[in-house]
Amino acid sequence: MKKDILEQVTYDYVKAALEDVIAIPSESLQEKKLAEYICGRLKDAGMDASVDPHGNMVAKKKSGRTGKTIYFNSHMDTVEVGNLWTKNPYGEVDGDRFYGVGVCDCQASLTGMMLAVELLSKNGVELSGEYGLCAVAREQWPCVATKGTVNLIDDGFQADMVVIGEPTNLTICRGCEGMLEVIIEVTGVPVHACNPELGVNAIEVMYEIMSEIKKIPVGTSEILNKGAINFGVIEGGSRSCVLPEKCTLKVSRFIVEGENGAQFMKQIEAILEEVKKKDERIQATAILGYDTLAGVVQDGAEVIEMLKEASREVTGKAAPLTAMRAHMDADFLINKAGIPTVAFGPGDLDAYNAGAEWVNISDVVTAVKVYITAVMNLLG
Repeated sequence: MKKDILEQVTYDYVKAALEDVIAIPSESLQEKKLAEYICGRLKDAGMDASVDPHGNMVAKKKSGRTGKTIYFNSHMDTVEVGNLWTKNPYGEVDGDRFYGVGVCDCQASLTGMMLAVELLSKNGVELSGEYGLCAVAREQWPCVATKGTVNLIDDGFQADMVVIGEPTNLTICRGCEGMLEVIIEVTGVPVHACNPELGVNAIEVMYEIMSEIKKIPVGTSEILNKGAINFGVIEGGSRSCVLPEKCTLKVSRFIVEGENGAQFMKQIEAILEEVKKKDERIQATAILGYDTLAGVVQDGAEVIEMLKEASREVTGKAAPLTAMRAHMDADFLINKAGIPTVAFGPGDLDAYNAGAEWVNISDVVTAVKVYITAVMNLLG
């Protein structure tokens, strides 16, 4: 039975599905049409599928026999198209490469997972337990409380294991870093720039704060390598002939296991206090606007062994273990829901480019076969 299903995962079948998915614009907050497309397709395959009030598409197939519960999870939303594309951002094929906005991060994985559960369901494979797909909304949106996966968990989602679709280059990614964003605002004293000694330049104060933040050592980890700090957005001033009254900075930090937002805030607040001591007119505040954790699954976990064996069957060798120096929804599933979660998908995040996002179609074919094999081995 497994051999018959895997033979249905043809190059043309996968390519056609990629063309359908990528042709539907689905920037963050605009995922509805894509959710409806996936929902309709999986309903036609015999799955119990619906779009929930949060905009997530959830499709499941339950058996009458007791067994494990495994879900695939991948986000529907993409970044905006922008002006850098030289290919069609809604799908263009060049050799084995499929170009399109979001195809690497991570609609190739989403498409592969959709095809895997579609084939399992419509072929009437008799399995124990339950399998399904969560195509989630707003993963790219910078607000934890409104992320589709967080909404699912808050509504009671549970499973024995989850495989997330992210561009892992067909490796088993067992960990991700957490991401923090702190918003710092400095208020100075605006005066004419010809008399700078009479005022306080908010931009110069912020520069001093940034210099001190750069001295903060980033965390290191055997699994996640090391964290990072980035000054992403800075705004301030209105005219060059006036000392700026306000300056606002958004600084992100990627953290490893054992680190958290409260620790980073304590470090920043200590810097602000030292700066304010230099001039009582300086006002400086900090807000932790985005707060997530690193998430790691230990080697030997059932979900890891399942994917090792499935990839060995499909490709002849077990997929290696890796970790991602970025944040993904595995954090919430591991730390908030307590579900062992790894990522596995086509595409290479290191090769991602905003104007030329692509995956190899042949890698998507491989991913679909691994997803199918994993479910059949686990629940068969």
